[in-house]
Amino acid sequence: MIPNRTPFGLRMPESLKKQVKESAEENGRSQNSEICFQLQAAYRAEASAQK
Repeated sequence: MIPNRTPFGLRMPESLKKQVKESAEENGRSQNSEICFQLQAAYRAEASAQK
């Protein structure tokens, strides 16, 4: 089953967009999947640090 995904427009600096693109290519993910992966990892790390 495909998870429910809500469209979300996002503006970011060109340098960050380039970084996302390069990271996505290195990890074999789409840019959207890379952004979701990195955000989830950041939130997990933040939650772990607060414990």
